[in-house]
Amino acid sequence: HNRLLEGFISSIEEADLMGKREEGIRVVLSGIVWEPPEIMDILDESGLKVVGDDLCVGWRYIDAD
Repeated sequence: HNRLLEGFISSIEEADLMGKREEGIRVVLSGIVWEPPEIMDILDESGLKVVGDDLCVGWRYIDAD
């Protein structure tokens, strides 16, 4: 996972150099909500635009007929 994260960070830095950061890099988040929650602040400060998420927060809708 660290190698994937390093590659992701490199692509963000490249986009910043090419001026794409102003537009915002669109991402979809998936998985569990991670700790520490400050990671969300880091994503926000990096200029990413979260266009969707599929984060598991431990709650499911149960349809009872």
